[in-house]
Amino acid sequence: MAAHAAQDELSGADIEAVWRTRLRRVLLADPEAAEELRLLLAELDPSAGSTPSVSVHNSISGGVQNGPVVQGQNFSGLTFGGSGSVPPGPSAGAV
Repeated sequence: MAAHAAQDELSGADIEAVWRTRLRRVLLADPEAAEELRLLLAELDPSAGSTPSVSVHNSISGGVQNGPVVQGQNFSGLTFGGSGSVPPGPSAGAV
């Protein structure tokens, strides 16, 4: 806070790097601490509101995909560009 107040960006970056390293070591040594930190940050997040968190896992298999593949939630108004050409349909005399 003192470095920020003094507008000392270099010292602030050094302090941040030291704390980032300490936190990383703690989280690697204790995986349960990582989950506790996530819960704490979720409580403090003002943008969290009442919107539930959703985890999505999708996989695509079966060869080449010749069109757009979209992963996510709550899509609306999607538009995909194309060449403008229409594939040929069956001829009028085909049986």
